Amino acid sequence: MLPPGDQAEYPLLDKQRKEEVERVKSLISFRSLKSNDIPPVELLPAGPGKKGPSVQRRATYSVNPQNTKRDSHERQQDYDHVSMPRQKLVSGTFWDSPEAYKLFRPRPSDSNCLSGVERRIKLLQRAQQYEGWRDLVHGRDPDNVCTNYDKLVIRQKSMFILKAYQIEMNRKTWLDCCEIAVHEIKLLGVTLTTHGDNLSWWHRLFRIREAFLHPNL
Repeated sequence: MLPPGDQAEYPLLDKQRKEEVERVKSLISFRSLKSNDIPPVELLPAGPGKKGPSVQRRATYSVNPQNTKRDSHERQQDYDHVSMPRQKLVSGTFWDSPEAYKLFRPRPSDSNCLSGVERRIKLLQRAQQYEGWRDLVHGRDPDNVCTNYDKLVIRQKSMFILKAYQIEMNRKTWLDCCEIAVHEIKLLGVTLTTHGDNLSWWHRLFRIREAFLHPNL
């Protein structure tokens, strides 16, 4: 404790550091409405040969609740939990919405998502015909490497995806359509999968090249 009348002396800040400190103060001020958008700041002792404290940013960051909500919404879309829009579109239908484009990823030659899905339905239907499975294998297996079991798996996967495409997405999420498709195909005795999540994953792989990877890759 200092004797009465004595005052503590602090090193003066040069002009450059003083401006930096004032800028940081303005950024973290509650009135600036930016206190949650920047990392915390602390004043550290001056280094050798320097006068006054220096400003250094910490490695930790504060959590912005708005960013957390946005990140969770993006993760939800990545898992393809896409449903009919809750609010009416200004023009067009669900098939013209950004959610539909992100879910089905149509080709540039398709007029919209609906035409792309209809084209894929015809492609998946051909897989049930003789040698039609080759249209759903990347490279069409020219060396005839696929076994009978590989052909069976390709045909059954195409059945699940085909059924999910044929279910009307009226007030249903894509995952709901996958669950319904799995249940209906299971009634036919096909039990390649019993979970809609697996079907949704097959769809995400299929929409890349509109074909399945070769079983030997």
